[in-house]
Amino acid sequence: MKIQTIHDVLRAAGLEPLSKAQLVAIAQSPLGKKFEAALLAFGAGQTPARQVLSLVSTAHMPAIRSKLRAMGFEFDQVQIATLLLDHGQSVITMIDRAMTDPRERQFFLAFMAGLGFQPTPEGTDPNAPPYYSFKIFGQSAALTISEARTRKTNLFTVQVDGARGLTAAGRTTYDWQSKLVFQLSPAEMYQLLAVLERKLPAVKFTGHGPAHDKFMDCKVQDGGFFIRMGQTGRPIIPVPIVPADAVRIISLLYKQILANDTHLCASDLQQLISSMASMMSTSTST
Repeated sequence: MKIQTIHDVLRAAGLEPLSKAQLVAIAQSPLGKKFEAALLAFGAGQTPARQVLSLVSTAHMPAIRSKLRAMGFEFDQVQIATLLLDHGQSVITMIDRAMTDPRERQFFLAFMAGLGFQPTPEGTDPNAPPYYSFKIFGQSAALTISEARTRKTNLFTVQVDGARGLTAAGRTTYDWQSKLVFQLSPAEMYQLLAVLERKLPAVKFTGHGPAHDKFMDCKVQDGGFFIRMGQTGRPIIPVPIVPADAVRIISLLYKQILANDTHLCASDLQQLISSMASMMSTSTST
């Protein structure tokens, strides 16, 4: 089948199109004939074939591969698709539960062991720290934006570290030893994304830290955005965000949110962000 035809069928099924490389890998694997048969069947109006298309599409989402990696399983997308097709939607449910519940994780590990799969030894988890991160520098402070995992629930999140600038002899360094650490909650990731996509003018998060005295806010300003961090008894950490850096934060937020909500795709998330921003704007104006 032509790639455009495949994309048309997937869109008609309400699924994200797969890349050319992904389609070639599927075609060259044992899944190829089953996937093609499902495409032809759905295109001919046989709606039950969507289940196969949906599972193969889900297997190619970065989120599910990241979750398997976090539990020590290094699978490519074709292997993940085979696992899902052999055992159905219940595997996705087990993976999601295993990410947040230690007992469910043990159940999933036992399930995988029964299939002949063993996780990598402890300490070789590809998703373990150090995580992907990047720095944003301002005149008087700097930020480190990094992917992270919540301690209590093991969910994917974004962490923001802020450091004040120290200027001596005309040279500025940053006091990372005394950095202020701020880890976003899942709900806060959605809200920050809404601001960076200019669907909300500003947002402020408060009550973080053991003493509930940390805050972070972000607002739209001419030429970009502005982030401030603070804690009771400490100087404010202000950093302007230019569009190029905002795009990097947006990309990481999408990655982490979709890793938690594997049933969503990027277009779903965009619609949710728009709906949330509309509700927040309405509640503020009333």
